[in-house]
Amino acid sequence: MIRAPYDRPEVLEKLRPAFAAQRSLILPGACDPKAAPRVRWRRFDLANRGRYDFAELRPMTELHRFAEALAGARLKPAWTRLYRFRHGGYALFFDDAHLRVESGIELTLDLSRQVAGPPVVYQSSPTSRLEVPQVPGIVAIVERSPATYRYDRYFPAEVGRASVLRLRAAFEYGR
Repeated sequence: MIRAPYDRPEVLEKLRPAFAAQRSLILPGACDPKAAPRVRWRRFDLANRGRYDFAELRPMTELHRFAEALAGARLKPAWTRLYRFRHGGYALFFDDAHLRVESGIELTLDLSRQVAGPPVVYQSSPTSRLEVPQVPGIVAIVERSPATYRYDRYFPAEVGRASVLRLRAAFEYGR
C-alpha cells in the first residue's frame, strides 16, 4: 500500500527530523490508490457529526511500521477505518471527538481514483491548522494531541458522482 521509496526504513529515518519539527508531514504519491481494500460499507448519517460511508478494518502491520518509523516512537494501534465521501458528505469536529486518540499519531491515505473533493483539516487553534489536499496517493501523518481536531469539509455538488476514499489509521503512543 505504501509506495517506494517511502517503504524503506532509511528513507523514513531521513524524514523523521522533519516530522519531529512540524509534528506533521504530507507525502505526495506515498500510497497506491489501487490498493484500496474491498469492504462492506456501512452508512453513517447524523447531522451534528457527519454523513459518509465507512468500514472498520483490522490493524495493518505495514501502516503500523510506517507510523513508528516516522514518529521514532513505539505506537499501539487504536483503530483503522476506510471512509467514503460523496456529494453531500462531511465529518465534523464532533465526529472526530468520538474516535480520536488524544496522544498519538494519525495516518490518512487518499485511496481515491481522482481529484474530486475538498481537503481534510486538522486544527488545534484558530490560527494553527493543517489542510491536507484531496489528491490520490497522498499520505498525511499528523500528531494528535488533546487540542488537535480533524474535520472533512462538505462535498459540494461539483463532485458529481465521484467518491473520495480515505483510509485512516490511529495509533496511541506506547506505554
